[in-house]
Amino acid sequence: MPLKIAIVGAGIGGLSAAAALRLAGHHVEVFEKSQFLSELGAALVVAPNGIRVLTALGFSCENARSKPQSCFELRDGRTFDSVASFDLTEQRFDAPLHTMQRADLHGELHRIATMELPGLPDIMLHLGRKVLTVEPAAGILHLEDGSSVEADLIIGADGLHSILKPLVLEGHPQPPFKTGLSAFRFQIPTESVRDDQDYVSLVAKKGHGPSILADTSDENTAVHMVWYDCQKKAPKITKWPLNIHKPITHWTRGKVLLIGDAAHPVGLKTPFSVDVVA
Repeated sequence: MPLKIAIVGAGIGGLSAAAALRLAGHHVEVFEKSQFLSELGAALVVAPNGIRVLTALGFSCENARSKPQSCFELRDGRTFDSVASFDLTEQRFDAPLHTMQRADLHGELHRIATMELPGLPDIMLHLGRKVLTVEPAAGILHLEDGSSVEADLIIGADGLHSILKPLVLEGHPQPPFKTGLSAFRFQIPTESVRDDQDYVSLVAKKGHGPSILADTSDENTAVHMVWYDCQKKAPKITKWPLNIHKPITHWTRGKVLLIGDAAHPVGLKTPFSVDVVA
């Protein structure tokens, strides 16, 4: 029996859930507080298990400007010598590893969520519709414009600062623990270094996949840099403080379910992260 499902948040998690639930025959509405569909962030890794899920949803890696990678490697950042390499070929996992821009991943998910599929209900995507609160037991959303929406299931995909998370936990969740560590993200356009001989020599050694360049001289510094294939230049260097979130005891209450960062934000102890869609 098809359900009426309301999803709060039209980010990567929200659109992925919407696409999957629509394929199962359910009626899905997505409520996004902003007027524009956009994702911040730089490059990320989509592991083979994530690629299999995305492929089942109709995702096109070509549309997302992403090419398959064959390995994930760790190299000494000073010498560029190989420390370890992990085989991630398609033959091993029945799907390849991919690196892509977060905005490109989100854009392709938006295409999937808004396209018409014969015999299946359309996903109703509401922009500029901010959800203020919900009634978990009754399955009712209350919006900023004064309207209310009833649903059989409410999915909280509204990210790290979720408004639904305190309702599920029946109180305010504990604030994150600040590690004092930060990640610095930047991108360099290939055309600006293509003719640099040092760059050419490094590429000749580098495996066909993302590379972690680690400072192995001091285990306490935890200084790492990640080398991805990138498609465009970031306008500036961005700083991302790294905090640790304690696991929450439950992700559901009544008709409300939390997913993604609203349920399990990644807690990091080193300034290196890989975003995996699974």
